[in-house]
Amino acid sequence: MTNVFDDGEIVEYEYLWEWQAEKGRTNAEKDRPVCLAMVIRDDEQGLTHLIILPISGTPPRPDQDAMVTPSLELQLHPAVAEGRRHDRA
Repeated sequence: MTNVFDDGEIVEYEYLWEWQAEKGRTNAEKDRPVCLAMVIRDDEQGLTHLIILPISGTPPRPDQDAMVTPSLELQLHPAVAEGRRHDRA
């Protein structure tokens, strides 16, 4: 069974932060909510490429790029706002 994803969908993903990878980790500590910023289907190769943006309640460091999730979006996805996790896709 394959999942069909849409741009902007929020799913749970085993996201490995850059600092974790720099410490030599290869697996994330836990699944995290992410936004599927762009979904690119390649029917010729039978692949789906995903550009994902992690969602975190931790404020970014000065050297990190980040954006604030608008409160309306948090209302549409209360599990993200409350820190609960979605089922893994």
